[in-house]
Amino acid sequence: MAVKTEWEDDGAGVILAFSGVVDGPELIGALSRLVAEFDLTKLRYQSWDFTDVVEFNISTAQMRELGAISAQSMKQGMQKRFIAVTAPQDHVYGQVRQWTVFAGEQDGRPASFEIFRDRGAADAWTDERMTETYGPNAAPFKNPE
Repeated sequence: MAVKTEWEDDGAGVILAFSGVVDGPELIGALSRLVAEFDLTKLRYQSWDFTDVVEFNISTAQMRELGAISAQSMKQGMQKRFIAVTAPQDHVYGQVRQWTVFAGEQDGRPASFEIFRDRGAADAWTDERMTETYGPNAAPFKNPE
């Protein structure tokens, strides 16, 4: 698995683009590193892009673990967070829905998850949510620096 991580807007946003074969331990490791290595108190939006993934091998138990890590990370900082996931492949889309459900089972979730088939739609949704919540200058994809 290859993952490209880009931080934007001085830590307010992160884009993770995955490619190749993604398996459960690697995906859990990527999220665990994100949580451990970066200050998430300023984080407002995340974009997880699985467009270039050719295989997605993750069990339900691993998705549940990913959901628990996600829920725990959302407790760092109390601002509203928006998480857009791009998954054009049917099998990836279905499994990622499990992640959002498991993350949502945790108490105190100050985040909104949405899953899209197209990265452009994901970016547009993020721009809308950011504008509604933080004002017109907060749309990261509409107002790139």
